Amino acid sequence: FYIPSIKTAIEVQGSHHFDGSRCFGHPEIYEITVERDKRKVELCNQNGIEIVYFTNVNIHESQDYLGHLFTTSEALITYLKSL
Repeated sequence: FYIPSIKTAIEVQGSHHFDGSRCFGHPEIYEITVERDKRKVELCNQNGIEIVYFTNVNIHESQDYLGHLFTTSEALITYLKSL
């Protein structure tokens, strides 16, 4: 999702963005997914767009490149209202 008025993109992330063993039976897809996610961050940064993430997955390992990561809709909404 993209909110032009606050130049913010919201990406909903499933478990395959955080855990290579959950990539539909193909762990190599995890590496492709991570590289694609990093590219999205790069493109957003180049265009002055903040990208934030929402997931319902319990995150055991942080992904450095992911910046703002929210696991509840309330926290995400509160953050967006602060922009």
